[in-house]
Amino acid sequence: MDVAHERSHDNVHRERPIRRNDLPLVACQQFRHVGNDRTAMRLGRFFGTSAQFWMNLQAYYDLAIAEDANAERIEREVQPRDFRATG
Repeated sequence: MDVAHERSHDNVHRERPIRRNDLPLVACQQFRHVGNDRTAMRLGRFFGTSAQFWMNLQAYYDLAIAEDANAERIEREVQPRDFRATG
């Protein structure tokens, strides 16, 4: 873990309150991976948002990365089911 990431990780996970000067490190480093509900709660408290906002943002980001990495393969391997009524 590099020094900047370690410091931002510590800022969110340690017991001391996050200070205004910590904002750039927290925003840049923790935004990449919220990690768990406790981190989301801390980010929500710091930024004045909800923990759910951060969890949803992380899920959106994770899905976007997965789609970039796997979309072509999934399109080749998985055929959509035909739901039209037969009969």
